[in-house]
Amino acid sequence: MTIFHLLYNTKLYTQDYDMRKAENILLIFLLTAWPVICFTESTDPTFEKSAKEICVSERAILSDGSYFVPLEEICRMFGLKEEINGNEASVKNDKYNITLTNLSKTVWLNDKVFSLGKPVTMYENEFYVPLRSFSELLGAKIKYQEPGKPVWVILPDENNNKVVINFAGDTVLACSLENVVKENYGYPFANLTCFKDSDLSMLNLENPITARGTKVPKKFNFRMRPDYIKILQDGGVDIVNLANNHTGDYGTQGIEDTLRYLDNAGIKHVGAGLDREDARKPVVIEIKGIKIGFLGYYNNPDFTAGTNPFNERILKEDIRNLKKIANYVIVNFHWGEENAGHPKPYQITLAHLAVDSGADLIVGHHPHLLQGIEEYKNGLIAYSLGNFIFGGNNRTKYDTVLLQLNIQDGKILPCLVPVCVKNWQPALLNHQEGEQIIDTVEDRSKVFSHPFIQQPAR
Repeated sequence: MTIFHLLYNTKLYTQDYDMRKAENILLIFLLTAWPVICFTESTDPTFEKSAKEICVSERAILSDGSYFVPLEEICRMFGLKEEINGNEASVKNDKYNITLTNLSKTVWLNDKVFSLGKPVTMYENEFYVPLRSFSELLGAKIKYQEPGKPVWVILPDENNNKVVINFAGDTVLACSLENVVKENYGYPFANLTCFKDSDLSMLNLENPITARGTKVPKKFNFRMRPDYIKILQDGGVDIVNLANNHTGDYGTQGIEDTLRYLDNAGIKHVGAGLDREDARKPVVIEIKGIKIGFLGYYNNPDFTAGTNPFNERILKEDIRNLKKIANYVIVNFHWGEENAGHPKPYQITLAHLAVDSGADLIVGHHPHLLQGIEEYKNGLIAYSLGNFIFGGNNRTKYDTVLLQLNIQDGKILPCLVPVCVKNWQPALLNHQEGEQIIDTVEDRSKVFSHPFIQQPAR
């Protein structure tokens, strides 16, 4: 562990400002504010002796409750090389490749998209970044004390306790997919190893697993071959959401078989059961001492055996009870309108209610399109992750994302991972390939007061 501390004096000026006018405001700060931030060797006996002096800066700014520091100083601290190209900055080393844009809070890090919470700004070709969020993005910790004493920047250990969780969208391992996969169970996930490489991976499984049962009267009925459970196992899927409109496509027998096959395969499931109470049960998974709780809901009015329905009172009760035993609560909703690019008002209300009740993340399914992602209070709401491996129709290509949570030291750092699915095989995209997908999410997030993705117009 390497520790740096940042010294600053008590003469700090704060001012709320519109980041889109940041260049003028920054000039005022530079002329009037004199916080001193000093990277130096630690003399605190509680920290390791390996901490060393890095640099000294008198250009740090305290604004709207956050410290902004020159990107150049951050690069020195983390061993990064900085390149400025107009309104973009690129910083990299052997481990990181980061792209920042002036007046944007969106950051590309190793082909993943993160939010800094507050936009970076540039003055005279020098970028200023929020100290805490940028440091945490790289796995470091910030420890503030009162003015006049050090601000500790503690760089991460190589063997840290970070937990990585993936979330994917609507998945149907049936119908058209069978013609391609046949008995090649490793085919769907052959180009996507991040599920196996992460600590936990979840998707919305939108079909029963059964060879029995009778079709219920509806337009589309999906059914996954029982041997295709190996696709989920080989692909690294740990938990599935069953609260959706296809779990009951083959009646009670289909649901019974689905639960049994998943249980036998060691794959957790939420949102469906043999009765209402069974469907309501949460799942808690402990990883590296962190307990993650999961719930799933779908508004099914004709309940016998089947999915867990919406009910505001029950929702609040479930989340609050789960929060007592889990560090983080994830709620899956199957909702909205198919092929719609934006959520309906009732979805926004329900999602906000869930966060107000203690949920940390809301993951939405059903529209089969990517929708916007909203930051609400201390929660994140992904209204629809679109299609993932969706064999339910003949369309053979989808642009989508994985939503990834990085949990470390009590902090959640969410990010989006652009993915293209071709012939029912998802594969990760690089920055250039995935930029249009992220632009789509940003465009569909503009209806929210606090969108997760927010970039300046290009």
